[in-house]
Amino acid sequence: MRPSDLITLDDLKLVDESSPTLEPKTSKWVLVDHNKLQGRLGNVYDQRVGGVVDHHHDERRVPIDTGCEPRIIEKAASCTSLVTEFVRKSWDEMSASPTDSSRVLNAEVAKMTLSSILIDSVCLTDSSKVTSHDQEAAQYLETKIRAATRPGQEYDRQRLYEEVSKAKLDIGNLPLNDILRKDYKEWEESGKKLGISTVVKSLQFLIEKADRETNTATGDALSKSLDEFCDHRQIDVYGLMTAFTDDNGDFRREILVRSMQSASDIALKRFENIATEELGLSRWKGPKLSCGKSSKQDIWQQNQTHHSRKRVAPLLREAMSFRGE
Repeated sequence: MRPSDLITLDDLKLVDESSPTLEPKTSKWVLVDHNKLQGRLGNVYDQRVGGVVDHHHDERRVPIDTGCEPRIIEKAASCTSLVTEFVRKSWDEMSASPTDSSRVLNAEVAKMTLSSILIDSVCLTDSSKVTSHDQEAAQYLETKIRAATRPGQEYDRQRLYEEVSKAKLDIGNLPLNDILRKDYKEWEESGKKLGISTVVKSLQFLIEKADRETNTATGDALSKSLDEFCDHRQIDVYGLMTAFTDDNGDFRREILVRSMQSASDIALKRFENIATEELGLSRWKGPKLSCGKSSKQDIWQQNQTHHSRKRVAPLLREAMSFRGE
């Protein structure tokens, strides 16, 4: 496969949704790691979804009967575990008569695949997320890795996890905008758009990063960057989640939520009401972060750190759908 074989949003030319480059009737979509097409893609191709492999809450947008395509929506720490289960039979058939070179290739693919599972499951130690899907997929992939291991190069799960974790945290050279969009997802709820970025560094890191990029020391640069990020995507409610290890070695989470128009302020207050106890929210004690032209903004320390975006996003969506008395 060549890079030119991959289809991007730019290729689809969805600026005018009435005349996309790819006609909906000529396409079929199989979703991985989400089960509902969002945004411009959803507006055009939602009725053409014909399969899914996902580990999030089932939004019931994929047909029950998907024919020859999979319809797999199961709880797991990593969607990669479900993908591994789905391709396992075909992979084994292709590897029925392995050569030395194919064993090495299989091991390289297995190690890359396993890396995703280890990151999502904290090296298979997060009991609130890990399921049998993750355990069995990891064992299967590790068998392929060990089949190509040479003396003196023994495979070590913990070492692999630490190497990949270190690489994941190395985002300092990325521009701030790329950091915000690196792990970004969005949803539509009650006619409004919700966007959430997850970042593996603290809010303090992002404040300092924005100041360095703009050569300022006011602390306002991050707020302006968030406004530009939301304006570009026409977001009504934006969440910025951080997940990082502090200087004492403790895992921390923070949540920033800002409403981009006054009508969304109710959602922000409603989120605080319904999520404070479950997420263990307490007021953030960092430096004051201006709100720019946004209607309102709140920042919390999330003390129930086992809850990721998989739980925060449904809570925000519930808050956005609330219409009051």
